[in-house]
Parts: sequence; C-alpha cells; structure tokens
Amino acid sequence: MPKTDRSAGLHLGIQNLAVTSDGECFENHRYLEKSRRKLNRLQKELSRKTSGGKNHEKARLKLAKAYERIANQKMDTLHKLTTELVRNYDTICVRDISFEELRQSRIFTKYCTDAGWSLIIRQLSYKCEWYGKEFIKTEQLFPSTRLCSCCGHKNDKLKPHQSEWNCPKCGKHHNRRINAANNILNEGLRMKTA
Repeated sequence: MPKTDRSAGLHLGIQNLAVTSDGECFENHRYLEKSRRKLNRLQKELSRKTSGGKNHEKARLKLAKAYERIANQKMDTLHKLTTELVRNYDTICVRDISFEELRQSRIFTKYCTDAGWSLIIRQLSYKCEWYGKEFIKTEQLFPSTRLCSCCGHKNDKLKPHQSEWNCPKCGKHHNRRINAANNILNEGLRMKTA
C-alpha cells in the first residue's frame, strides 16, 4: 500500500468499536447482542428435541447457522475496519489489552468478545506486517484515559462514566475517547524513538 506519512492512536471501546486520534469513530454493531432473542429461541427449540433424532439434528443446524451468520457479520466488519486503518495510516498505536484480567468480569467480557478487540489487534498486527506499515502496542497499564494529552497531568478523580472532562492543570476540555487515542499515539511514538 502507498505511504501516507500519517500516524494514529486507536482507542478500543464498547460504545464505539474504535476511536482514532483524528476523532474518527467506528460504530460497534453488537451483532451478538442484537441476535440474543433469536439465539435463545433456537436454543430452547433444540433443548426440547430428543437427542439423536432427525428433528434434533435440524434444530442443531439452525442454531449453528445462526451463530455462523453472526461470526461472519463480525469478521466482515472487523476486516473492513482494519483494512481501512492500514490503508490510511503508516503507524498505528494500540494499547495492549490483558484479556486474562478482562475475563474476571463476566458482563464486561461478554461485551468485549462481542466487539472483537482481540481480533482487531491480531488483524492489525498481521496486516501492518503484510503492507509494510508499523504497528505499536503500548503497555497494558498505561493510563490512557486519565492523562491530559496536552500537559500530561494525570486525573485520578475521573469517574468511569464521565465521557468528557476538563484538565485541572491546563484547563483543556477533553473527549475521553479521543484524548485516550491521542495519549496512545504519543506513547507509541515515544516508544518508537526510545
């Protein structure tokens, strides 16, 4: 792919699937969550059938096709997203995520799995390698959402539900997701030059 001389930090989230340091937001379609009622109905139908019978096999195939459709929708969206990012940027920085720690919270794990964060990181990694782009992972414990991207002040009083905040040191107003993406970009570029 042609060089663009552009760099981006990428903040992965649940409300928006990904937010770049340029302020571009990618929608999280939540395919699994939207299909939950249909899957529950198909699962109930399967559990009512006698195991080993023809009707049981038909119900099992229906359920398997529903799950396959969700997986295909998700993979299609993620491939389009990662290809667009690799096409538009020469350097992509992402915060490394510890999926072992995320698994401790069952509800949060469900949303992360539906979003496909690990797939995004994996696809970005090999696509950057294929097309001669640079992929940088920052540390897991890097406080990207709590740092001011202008002055570097760490705001420990920030609540998890706050989507916007003002830096108490320099007074700059921040959108939490875009600020996190900018911090990830700055940290990634710092790691690159170090």
